[in-house]
Amino acid sequence: MTKPLLFTEQLRASSSSLHAVSDALVVAKLMVAFTDRRVYGLALGSFYHVYLAIEQLLYRCRETDALTPIVQILPRIERHEQFAVDLEYFLGPSWKANATPSQPVRQYIQRLSLVAEQNPHLLIAHTFAMHAALMAGGQLLKRMLTKHVKLEPGKGTSTFDYKEPVQQLRTEYKQIINRLPEVLSTEQAEEVLQEHCRAFEYNIAIVKDFRVSYGRFAFALQKLIPSWVYLAGILAIIAVWTLYYLSGRSRF
Repeated sequence: MTKPLLFTEQLRASSSSLHAVSDALVVAKLMVAFTDRRVYGLALGSFYHVYLAIEQLLYRCRETDALTPIVQILPRIERHEQFAVDLEYFLGPSWKANATPSQPVRQYIQRLSLVAEQNPHLLIAHTFAMHAALMAGGQLLKRMLTKHVKLEPGKGTSTFDYKEPVQQLRTEYKQIINRLPEVLSTEQAEEVLQEHCRAFEYNIAIVKDFRVSYGRFAFALQKLIPSWVYLAGILAIIAVWTLYYLSGRSRF
């Protein structure tokens, strides 16, 4: 007999294709962000507003049975204050004037506000999409940031720092999420799975809207990728283009 999937596994399965798209976009944009402190700060600022909205709304909806256990662990996993520390480091004391929410961010926040008002249990999908993701991949991002961006010791990585071992915290958080079907109806659980996909759609829109020039992207590739790999890639592109050009001419 097949063992039923845990709720966290159902959430991941429901959004697997969207998750892959989101990861690819994030990696591409981070390649550029890691070459410019200000660009990284602006990218961080977009998600500051999302985490702030989710965390404020979770506290506001703490009376909702399905959200109560999440709110109990929230002081240990919330991130908006840590984002603010890093934003001041990268963008300066006036960071709030620079890190204004983009249109996709504002649309996401509008959705979160609507959910909190009408169906607060759907906030489960958004906290899992954001908090679980940061606990899962944050340490890798921290290592990449430390490697490629010149930081002062102990500065610029507060977003990824927790007051307790992150793996232990992540396990406890997942256990809470996995118990939620006990207080959700079958219909509500299905709604959360659908909303989880919507959360990734909003994330994809935010990352897509953070535009970078081709020149800056090429510079990032050159800086982050070993020189011989970069050169080989350029030569391969030239070779393909030359063959295409010659084959085209041969037909005339």
